Formats: sequence, structure tokens, C-alpha cells
Amino acid sequence: MSELKKSYSSKECTECHRKLKTETNFYQTNNNLIAKDGRLPICKKCIKDKINYNDINTIYTILRQMDLPFIYEYWEIAEKSKNDTFGTYIKNINSLHQMQGMTWVHSIFKPQNKMKDNDTSDVNQSKIIHNLTEYETKWGKGYSKEEYEMLEDIYEDMCLDFDIDNRSQEEYLRTACLYQLKNKQAIASGNASEAQKWGQMFDKYMESGKLKPAQFNRSEMGNVNGFSEFFEFVEKQGFIPKFPDLILDDLDYAIFCFINYNRTLLGYEPAKLGDVKEFMNYDYIKGQEVIMPKHASKKGVNNG
Repeated sequence: MSELKKSYSSKECTECHRKLKTETNFYQTNNNLIAKDGRLPICKKCIKDKINYNDINTIYTILRQMDLPFIYEYWEIAEKSKNDTFGTYIKNINSLHQMQGMTWVHSIFKPQNKMKDNDTSDVNQSKIIHNLTEYETKWGKGYSKEEYEMLEDIYEDMCLDFDIDNRSQEEYLRTACLYQLKNKQAIASGNASEAQKWGQMFDKYMESGKLKPAQFNRSEMGNVNGFSEFFEFVEKQGFIPKFPDLILDDLDYAIFCFINYNRTLLGYEPAKLGDVKEFMNYDYIKGQEVIMPKHASKKGVNNG
């Protein structure tokens, strides 16, 4: 029971300040200096949003913030993976004993005297064994390496977009990922009926598991991250127009009736609700014009 609680504990991302499920939203790390719980303090989504794979400096910046090393040869290995490069890199350096305790100051930015063939083989073999064991535990046996990698990609994307509150929902999500894999494979092979079948099963399973999209999606928020970017977003997009409040409470209605009673006594047309609301918003000049109009036409009077 204590392990279950630990798995579904929450922590606050130091970047977006959202409280998220620790296990599914934060990368693992062996660096105890920055992560007492074994997880990076910045959530996967914030890291993903900061990365530009065409600009290696964005990788350096993130790893420097995390106080994790950049090792050129290991980054090259991660780039050859079909999974997300950064996620693969983090998994690899966490799975290698020789990387434990290494920090940003241990970074190697240029290729050294090329890793020996047997060293490269050891790294790749370690990665394969580590991933295969992890994949079989998570998804079950019988899938190819490519299918496991596809499942991981689908799962990681969905973890970012959906709120997972308990173990039951995670099990639903994993099964839904299997259906989504079948759906993608059917689409790739041009089998429309199979694609439709698996797509419907995916939708039904997501609904049964009560899996709801995360309340705020960065793509829907224009990739806003933090207050400074929020203010910049508002400045670019403009403020939301105020919806006209045309509902009167008892006091407002009494004022409205009083104004129109006076206008009727003076022979003027009744005021419109919008005009009266402006008066109620303390526009003194407008209020005077509503109560005692200078230019309004009287009932039945020909102004010509």
C-alpha cells in the first residue's frame, strides 16, 4: 500500500507550478543533489516545450538547470532512437552505473577518441536489456522492439494530455494505448475497417476509464509558460471583451423604472436598458443625458 501511495504522489513543477502525478510526469534521475525523490523537478511537458532539437544550446540549458551532464557519445546514441531523444538520453544515463553521481561539470561536448567498439556495444546492450525488461513489465510480452517504442511514445504523449489520478485510470490508459497502436498499424496498412474498429474501441475505453484531458493544454494556451509569458500572450492576443451584463437586480430595476417614469412625465421615449446600464456604471454625463435628455425626441413630436 505504501508503494502504491508513493507511485501516485504528486509534486509541483518548478517551471509551470502545476501539481502533477510524480510517476508519469517527471523524468527519473540518479542525481540526489537536485531530486530527493529520484525525479527531476521540472515536468516532462515543460522540458519538451523548452527543447529545440535544431539548437543544441537548448539542450545544454536544460541539462545545466538540472545539473546533469551532457555526454556527446551518449547523446549520439539517443539521437538514433525512434523515441524522444531527450527522454531516451535521460533513461540511458540513469541506467548506466558509470553515470551515477555525474553532474553538469562532467559534461563532454565534443567527440573524444571515439568510444571503443566494445564500449559502444556495452552501452547499446545495457540500453536494450534495460528497456526490454521495462517494456515487458509495462506492456506484456510478445511485441517487437518497434512496437514497444511506439507504445512508449503514445503513452508519454497521452500522459501529458490527460489527468491520471489513480492506478485504475493508468491501467485504462495503458490498454487504450494498445488499442491506439492497433489503430495506427491498421491505418498504415490501409485497412479502413480495422482502423475504425480499433479507433472505436479506443474512444470507448477512454470514456469508460473517465480519462479527462488536462485542464490546461499548452498548445491551447499558445505555449504559455508562467506569468511573464501569460502577460505577453495577453498583450499579443488582446483582452477578452467584457460580456454585456443586461441582468438587473431589484435595485437596478427600481432605478430603471424611476428614470423611465421621469422621461414619461417629460414626454420622452423610454430609455433603453443599455443606456441605463451605462448610467449605473457611474458615467455622470451619460446619466444626465438619460435622466434629462437635451436632444432626445418626444413622443409624437415632429422634430422637423
